[in-house]
Amino acid sequence: MAALQMIDFDSSPAPELLPMKAPAAELAKVEPCEIRARVENTDLVPAEARTKAQERLNFCQMVLEKMRHTGKPMREACEIIALNFAESFPLLLNGGKGGSSQLTYNNCRHWLSLLGKNPDGNYNFANSAALCDNYKRGAQFENRKGDEKFWQYFFSLYLNKNRLPATQAYKLAVTKLRKENPFAIVPTRQQATYRIGQLDPAAVLLARNGEEALKNSFIDYIRRDWTDVQPGMVMVSDSRDFDFFIKAWDEEKQAWKAVRPKICGMIDARSWYITSWQITIEAINCATITDALALHIVRNNGHIPGFLYVDNGKDFTASGFSEPVKFDGYEHSIFKELGIHMVNSLPYNGRAKTIERLFRDVMQQFDKLFASYVGSRPGERPDTAQFFADNPEKLPSLEQLCQIFAAWIKEYHATPKRGEIHRGQSPEQIWEGRIQQREPLSNDRLFMAFLRPEAALRTVHRGPAISLDKVEYYAQELWTYLDKKVMLKTDRNDPEHIYAFTVDGALICECRTRAKVKALDFSEENRGMIAEGMSRQRQQIRKAYTAIEQLTGGYNVLSPIALMAMPPDAKIVKDGERTSVKGAAHKFVHYIVEGSGQVAELPSGEGNESENGRIGESAREEERQKIDFKEDRQEAKMQEFQNAVFKNESENRRTGESETASLADFHKFIVSKKKEEE
Repeated sequence: MAALQMIDFDSSPAPELLPMKAPAAELAKVEPCEIRARVENTDLVPAEARTKAQERLNFCQMVLEKMRHTGKPMREACEIIALNFAESFPLLLNGGKGGSSQLTYNNCRHWLSLLGKNPDGNYNFANSAALCDNYKRGAQFENRKGDEKFWQYFFSLYLNKNRLPATQAYKLAVTKLRKENPFAIVPTRQQATYRIGQLDPAAVLLARNGEEALKNSFIDYIRRDWTDVQPGMVMVSDSRDFDFFIKAWDEEKQAWKAVRPKICGMIDARSWYITSWQITIEAINCATITDALALHIVRNNGHIPGFLYVDNGKDFTASGFSEPVKFDGYEHSIFKELGIHMVNSLPYNGRAKTIERLFRDVMQQFDKLFASYVGSRPGERPDTAQFFADNPEKLPSLEQLCQIFAAWIKEYHATPKRGEIHRGQSPEQIWEGRIQQREPLSNDRLFMAFLRPEAALRTVHRGPAISLDKVEYYAQELWTYLDKKVMLKTDRNDPEHIYAFTVDGALICECRTRAKVKALDFSEENRGMIAEGMSRQRQQIRKAYTAIEQLTGGYNVLSPIALMAMPPDAKIVKDGERTSVKGAAHKFVHYIVEGSGQVAELPSGEGNESENGRIGESAREEERQKIDFKEDRQEAKMQEFQNAVFKNESENRRTGESETASLADFHKFIVSKKKEEE
């Protein structure tokens, strides 16, 4: 696949797409909020808790922005944002008691108080972690007080065109419930009134006053007026084919061919400034779009857009990218980690995305500059297009196209535009005058956020290891998750690493691949890999023995009867041992309680006794060194066979004979050695 070309249209060189640093680094600490103990590392809390905190932050920022632009009080601004942008807050919309909305004035005031203020008097949006819930393993949900039937009757009576008062709706709901179930638990009137205050105001207005009242009070604020939107808040992304040819090298035919290049871009909805773009001769896919988004964030100094406006194409709505994967009720995606809300345009509605206007300008002003212009429709195709299709060597290359486009887009950004949105300003002027509404993410946080979750959970097996696409990934931290399912996230730029997470999104560890040992390779490098693997096995077994020793104090070698009969301060002594190829262990050690005659017949790698009755550490280590591995014996036989082969080959060369050792020879050799052992 041809490498994607990314040429910065600014004078400064383009930064790297994503920094490849060690993940899960500690985030920079700030002073904790005085009201609540904040979470110090957001990677270690579930993904839903992070996303919910980000939604709270976004809601507060949008409310303050609406107040600044319109001069409306906070309560009215909250209601406007809650109605017009409800789909942007899926967790808060139904996250209150009984599924009610949390997009309320009281919650906004509370969240702002948690954020606190900077010395300059502005709210400290960098303290967004203060909005994380105090998470406890095993989420606990508070049940709605009172009988569920009561709430159905109460809301049915209150959310009614007859517009009953809350007190009357409460009274009638109690009467009906008592007729059906005299022993049902009925909440208090104050609880019912409180629940009304938590309802979505738009739903209340629609149910009690009708659709016209809803339109008159709220819907008239929904206008395609981008002047109220801050630059950088809403990005629009799309892709298109250029209407001309460039040349590309055909490896199979070893000749140039004519191809139509493609572009994927990110444009600011307010200023029409294209912040990042990628040109390629390959099909635009989810990886291309991910790179374009990452490039936008890096060029924007780590600031994340609040919304991304896209169409309904499968690449824009790919699983794990914008559409979350779901495990046990938890949702995970790159968009959720970044806190970006995806807005899908209506099908075949080009006016819904302002990037369509930019692409129209590109078609009319840029594409027609090229001699191989093919037109936007087949009927408009000039005769010259076929000439260049037959003579591709005369076309510009992909690198030349990127340089030409970079110069053209720079001029486009600097050109003032008329109209209600720009009002004589250029896209560059509006973009450069932006005020960042969200705090930037660190490089480490960006790296973790752009890891894409796999669509299925994986089970940790022996090693400990995880298998993904027939490749084994190892990490010692996976021991505690043996035979359990974990979520995996991948970095497509580095297939040698994957990252394991709990189902709720907490980071477990980084996992790496490990090279396989060749079966018949007698080189020093291969033997070193075998020795390293065997050493790792011994370490794992010794670690297990150490854990048992710490838990039992060395008394586990005794049978329950011997342990119960053992007097205080008695000594445990070794009473013999036996080496065996079969059995639970290759060595069987006999232990007794000194002077009692009781015997503990357990296979062990432990050593001699100590003065306080426990087995001595130095003797125990000596016994551990004697652990018999089948691999050790096999390797010794292989080495002996190798020496015999080399000796045989030397003898053949001396006598002029030609004979090659085979696997059958090795098999005969092993059989003869077994007979000798027997």
